[in-house]
Amino acid sequence: CAESALTSVLGDLSHTYFVGNAPFAHMVINPTESEPGLPDFK
Repeated sequence: CAESALTSVLGDLSHTYFVGNAPFAHMVINPTESEPGLPDFK
C-alpha cells in the first residue's frame, strides 16, 4: 500500500513538474527567439 501511494505521489509530482515547467521553458525561450524579430516589426 505504501509503495503504491508513493508511486502515485511521484507520478503526480513528475506530471506537475513537466506540465508546470513546459510553459516556463517556452516563456524563457520565446522572448530570446522573438528578440531579433521585434525590430523587424517596428
